[in-house]
Amino acid sequence: MNQAVRIGLGMATLMREPSHRRRKYLMDLSYDIGIRHYDVAPAYGLGAAETELGQFLDAGHSDVSVATKVGLAPSALARLLAPVQAPLRCALRRSPKLRTLAKRNSPAINRPVPQLDATALRDGVQQSRVRLRGHRINYLFLHELPLAVLTAPVSTAVESLIHSNVVGQFGISGPATVLPPELSAGSPLVSAILTNDSLTHRDLHHQPGIAWFHYGVLGQTLAHAREALEDRELRTTVESVVGEPLRTKEQVARLLIVLAGTARSQATVLVGTTNPGHLAALVHGLDAELPGADAIARARNLLTPRIGH
Repeated sequence: MNQAVRIGLGMATLMREPSHRRRKYLMDLSYDIGIRHYDVAPAYGLGAAETELGQFLDAGHSDVSVATKVGLAPSALARLLAPVQAPLRCALRRSPKLRTLAKRNSPAINRPVPQLDATALRDGVQQSRVRLRGHRINYLFLHELPLAVLTAPVSTAVESLIHSNVVGQFGISGPATVLPPELSAGSPLVSAILTNDSLTHRDLHHQPGIAWFHYGVLGQTLAHAREALEDRELRTTVESVVGEPLRTKEQVARLLIVLAGTARSQATVLVGTTNPGHLAALVHGLDAELPGADAIARARNLLTPRIGH
């Protein structure tokens, strides 16, 4: 895989595939094509995604980095539905009305931890480690919680987890609104950030020593980018700048991944899919020579004002 753009597998949507065999195939394929970072959370897949990742790690894939989170947990309803989610997801695939109903009630599936104190944080990490089969958590993120929850006792608990090598790095995750106005004014514990601002046209935070992860690149912007590129003049201009056609979904997706992956130095772009073919095509597409830095910057300036969130 082209190391100029780092790709990680985001597992928020993995359990939408009802077949365990197909999910395993997708995970194995991701590893075979060079992906070495996996992002999960207790709230993903009605609480089952961490267990799925733990099985994958135990099957000879321990040379990867793992990110999980604290702050959002599956609700009682989610735990009730988790054991039967395979037939439920089959039904959702067949029924648009059921999908609409599920989206309407999605806030009831995950809930914020009532109070993230030191005990809740330690318990959450321990439960995640059980589901991850004891594997190390390379990145532990606050899941859409403000830095204000980092009281002195919580910070001490995080430091203890890092010093004991249970956790590698600690950070915050969520939309750009969770980022402090000046990262230097945030907690010194924060050395990783997972956010969705990589395709915004606004100025980006850049902070030395931060490991950046970008999510929502395709799920939140691909449709908007394709719509914007229906403007023939814009499409022709961007194509001329990057030296590549932008007529298919796959071609536009590749460009967005490149823009997101180069938005910050050494950033990792999370891709979530249940389609092995799409994942393989995207990763292999990045093996081709990338546009130069100047072309990428010009393409960003042309396209992000039309799609940035």
